[in-house]
Amino acid sequence: MPQKIVFKSKGLNCSGLFYLPDNYSATDDVKLPAIAMAHGMGIPKEVGLPQFAARFADAGFAVLIFDFRNLGESEGTPRGQIFAEDQQEDYRNAITWLQLQSQIDSERIGIWGFSFSGGHVLQVAAFDRRVKCVVAQVPAVSGFLAAQRFNTPSDLYGVGMMLSQDRVRRYETDEVNYLPFVAPPGQPCFFPSSEEAREFFEAAQVVSEGRFENRITFESLERLSYFEPAVRIDAISPTPLRMILAKKDFLIPMDIALAAYARAHEPKSLVFLEGGHLGKSEGDDFETASAAARDWFVQWLKPCNVDAARHPVVDGIPQISVQELKRKLDAKKDVFVLDVREPHEHKIANLGAPLIPVGDIERRASELADKKNSEIIVYCKVGIRSQKAALGLKQAGFTNVSNLTGGILAWAEMIDPSMPKS
Repeated sequence: MPQKIVFKSKGLNCSGLFYLPDNYSATDDVKLPAIAMAHGMGIPKEVGLPQFAARFADAGFAVLIFDFRNLGESEGTPRGQIFAEDQQEDYRNAITWLQLQSQIDSERIGIWGFSFSGGHVLQVAAFDRRVKCVVAQVPAVSGFLAAQRFNTPSDLYGVGMMLSQDRVRRYETDEVNYLPFVAPPGQPCFFPSSEEAREFFEAAQVVSEGRFENRITFESLERLSYFEPAVRIDAISPTPLRMILAKKDFLIPMDIALAAYARAHEPKSLVFLEGGHLGKSEGDDFETASAAARDWFVQWLKPCNVDAARHPVVDGIPQISVQELKRKLDAKKDVFVLDVREPHEHKIANLGAPLIPVGDIERRASELADKKNSEIIVYCKVGIRSQKAALGLKQAGFTNVSNLTGGILAWAEMIDPSMPKS
């Protein structure tokens, strides 16, 4: 169970949940790598972040998820005041809090961000060398370009006039005015035409037990127009950067994020999700995103002193990295590798392993009868179908089945760059 904590950020208490691996004991005298995580614009920490944090903790990390000031359970007024520079300072203070914990190796701290906070982690990592690894999922990288893309010149003029009038009112009376994030069709709001956003924020209200506030201050909107966290993305290197983008992202233009990614220097990595911007904390995109982030953190922060990090377990199935599979193969270990993709995928690229598509596993499990007690490592494209296949084999009585995290795409990226990826 996570521990409720608070840390100070410019005199305010920021609320967090602190996770440790289940098998961790302070008496082991083991220093853990750590990850600091916060949500996107206006969203409390309870909405989806615990599912990611649990996956990372299972892999041997200490994890801190937290609410930015003025949001969720954290202190600060006015509520719904969302300033990028303040939230980035909250990230820095979360890192400092982690450094001061006895369980943490202060030289192995990573940060993860989503959407608006995905932009924050780019800015923080570019200048804070305490950050040793960064993952940005569907990051917002340019407030100006996003506004130009989604608004007509007339819309932008109207918003500019509204914000100008609000600035006068603030100057004269200190009045704080708000715009809802989502509202019924026809009413003004931040996401006026996004059913995806309406569904997400309605769910956020339930999951956060009412702590999500469906509003953002006008002053926050004004500052969004000059939110440019990717301006110095080239300065993140040599800190490793993984960017996770969604192919059907209708809230943040993917081409703008790709242009930013192109300016980043190595080491860097790009992963694509099949769905939209506001992915759920379940299903294929969650599995892909959480595995991609976990594997990147494992690769660079190396939680090698915790057994769970060497063999994370998901639903009872050990997860094995491509590096470990290569070591086993190079050492001529007695391991049986099984490809569970489709025949056309196998023809494009494979590891020289037998093929049984995941849909045929139950029917053809008898073909593997002589492998009942052997070590079996199952792989697919990214590790989702192979997890399903591994569960099927386990239910069929196979006692030593592991899933290759990241699948053949991870193999192509980290072991054999010459291998075709599609």
